[in-house]
Amino acid sequence: MRPGHGGDLLLNDAVARLPTILASAISAIPAVSTSYTRSIKYAMVKAFFAYDVSVLAPVVDLFTIKPDDPTLRTMLPSEIRSSLKELSLTEEKRKLVRRALQGVTGVVAFLDGDRRLWVASLGDAKACELIKSSSYELSILTY
Repeated sequence: MRPGHGGDLLLNDAVARLPTILASAISAIPAVSTSYTRSIKYAMVKAFFAYDVSVLAPVVDLFTIKPDDPTLRTMLPSEIRSSLKELSLTEEKRKLVRRALQGVTGVVAFLDGDRRLWVASLGDAKACELIKSSSYELSILTY
């Protein structure tokens, strides 16, 4: 993973928490699944979404409007910052806000019991696979 626009707060948090969230989502897949491929893809998307929600929840809680209110979804980061300046926040809450307003890109990979490699990317991060052969084949794993 690498930091997006703004710094390392979100990066450090993602590195610390996203693997556990991902492992939990994947371990929830039944051992015998009729659509294993779809289940793995869904678990990876679900993990990214759960992480995103966990980062944004403390900030959304600071507002009096509900999270599903379109006003909050359409606000620019500068408008959110301006609104938050009007609140008296503890240093801990300020850190949560700074973290939520940052961006992070990343690639996660999961090697299952059958030695199949599953790769997912977030943001503009990409993964490539280099296979050692006589011609060193290179393939893009994420788009």
